[in-house]
Amino acid sequence: MKHLLTIAIMLLSAGLALAATPPGAKNTTLHRVEVKKLTYQFEKSPVFNVDVDRPRKSDPRLWLMIEATLEVETTVKNKFIPELTATWRVVLNDKYAAQSRKPAVQLTGTITYQHIRTHDRTVQIVAYLHPDTVEMITGESSPSNQHIQAVAIEISGSNVSQLRDRREKLWTSVGSKEKGRRWWDNWTYKIIDRSIIPLTSTPFLPVWANHYPQVKPR
Repeated sequence: MKHLLTIAIMLLSAGLALAATPPGAKNTTLHRVEVKKLTYQFEKSPVFNVDVDRPRKSDPRLWLMIEATLEVETTVKNKFIPELTATWRVVLNDKYAAQSRKPAVQLTGTITYQHIRTHDRTVQIVAYLHPDTVEMITGESSPSNQHIQAVAIEISGSNVSQLRDRREKLWTSVGSKEKGRRWWDNWTYKIIDRSIIPLTSTPFLPVWANHYPQVKPR
């Protein structure tokens, strides 16, 4: 009788455990993300007509825009990836660096994007460098791509890049002489963190709000 009671308790516990686990819970939601392209260019800030108490002179500035094209896929039924985090890196010529050190500085920024649509299998994300940041380092109020030594992006996220049991390319770099290498892992020179900013911190937001994924508030 004691053995029968023990078996009954074990079966009941197993049944409760199965009931508490919803169907399909063992199948972890997976997302595939691959960096396909990385570009950058300087863009003038947009000009808006605004009613103000007194006239103000419009002063368009040059912002560094960095854009990455991602190939995306997910097993989620609604075809949205909840979040993706991008770590952006830019190496600028440093006009004021000491002669004994490398005349360059690395600027970084980490931005998390929300609700990434995968319906078209392709999505673009963007980040910026403020004109003052660029001028402070390069000494140029009208900079060009010649002042940029390298640009890189690295993508991370929960359950990312595991679909079809293969690893995708979650980072890429352009402009660097160290092609195919994560040059930032061995960087020993000056770094300015949190200097690369999201679209939401720029005057381009009203223009491109519908084109890029939402930025998660910090």
